[in-house]
Amino acid sequence: MARALKALNPGSNDELLFQESKRIVNAEYQHIVYNEFLPIMIGKQFLDNFGLSPLTKGFSDTYRSDFDPRVTNAFQAAAFRVGHTLIPDVIKTFSAISGAARRTIDLQETFSDGDILRETNFVDELIKGMTIQPSEDYDNNFVPDVSTQLFDIGVFGLDLIAINIQRGRDQGLPVYLLYRHACGTAGGGQITEFDQLGTNISPANIQRLRDAYDVPEDIDLFAGLTMEEPFGDALIGETFICLIGDVFARLKFGDRFFHDLKGQAGSFTEAQLDQIRQSSIARLICDNTNINEIQPLAFRKANADTNRETSCVSRLFLKGIPSVDLTVFRV
Repeated sequence: MARALKALNPGSNDELLFQESKRIVNAEYQHIVYNEFLPIMIGKQFLDNFGLSPLTKGFSDTYRSDFDPRVTNAFQAAAFRVGHTLIPDVIKTFSAISGAARRTIDLQETFSDGDILRETNFVDELIKGMTIQPSEDYDNNFVPDVSTQLFDIGVFGLDLIAINIQRGRDQGLPVYLLYRHACGTAGGGQITEFDQLGTNISPANIQRLRDAYDVPEDIDLFAGLTMEEPFGDALIGETFICLIGDVFARLKFGDRFFHDLKGQAGSFTEAQLDQIRQSSIARLICDNTNINEIQPLAFRKANADTNRETSCVSRLFLKGIPSVDLTVFRV
């Protein structure tokens, strides 16, 4: 970004180029998170209902000075560990140029192996693989590579799930039922018996909780969250959605420098916002790797209809992955 801006503004000094690059990259990152990642994770319906879906044109005026922008303890210590259930037990790499399969590596073999990142083309092939290989399902099953063999050095491995539960206890998180009630999950009624969890937890998972806990009031937050069934159009369960959505609402409405606000110090022009809205995780990958084709919605698997692999470059009659026109960002 800084190199591109310098080419457009050869007389600008390093500090100006750095600050403008940082401002644009932060804005692109926010747009990608709210436009591509969150609709998959917590669902488009939740985003629309709470005014979190990004605008397609113009400015927003959603900043509130009375909105607490801080990340909650429940989010960082439990809810946003949701990705741990999505981790696969193998890493598949593919050629960045041809898309041909390269290697299949057991995840546990990569722990603490920094040398693998220095292998020729490995990072590009890894990223290409991540756009092709599906994640694990959202459920309460975790691959052994993180549940019994995390950082295994030949003596013993750690259990990431046990670490998550212990982290919640160390940080004094209230139990799952408190958050379930506060979020209004499945109607928000009081739970006194395990069977009452059946409104959004399967009988098999209720039995697992019954085997681990004496009473429902003892269920740790992370353990309870991972037992919930997916809700609506989201990837995850209802209480997960509540705790994650709450924080991303704080990060949008409580941030005076959120990228699409008007009338704030450092606000973009409307023309600049139009270009920021061209950014995508696919374009980010195109610009920073040797990958030459990728699906436009890179967080989703490619298909022949709505998410066909597309060239990173536009030429003649070939329309590639959209790029941000930086000429509107002259420093």
